[in-house]
Amino acid sequence: MSNTTFSGPVRVGREADENIGTLIAAQYTTITVTDEGNDDASINIPIGSFITSIKTIRAAAITGSPTSVNLTVGTSAGDDTYVEAVDVKAAGVTEHLIVVNTTVTANAIYARLATTGGTTPGGPVIVVVEYIQAAI
Repeated sequence: MSNTTFSGPVRVGREADENIGTLIAAQYTTITVTDEGNDDASINIPIGSFITSIKTIRAAAITGSPTSVNLTVGTSAGDDTYVEAVDVKAAGVTEHLIVVNTTVTANAIYARLATTGGTTPGGPVIVVVEYIQAAI
């Protein structure tokens, strides 16, 4: 499969009609729970972009019967600027409530899974950040 890369936002529509829009882009990372404690990852989003949604995808529940696997998403590891702590241990796709203005002011968006309880909890959680890239 081939890839195409653009250096700026993709604009779609007819300028003559003033009906111009931008495409929603998405980036994701997989965080694997390996035991109790914190597991972190980051995604680089272009500065000035507007986050439209943050989702988690779990093909199966986290194993080991943890008490909780809390996701936070923010501007640094463990920060909850974008998504406050929410338990994501069950299987499924979940769209999370974004808690503040979501214009990105620094490239990195950090996701943390804080796992408590259970017997050797483990399993992957995919974190997806969808955004509209700002015109430069």
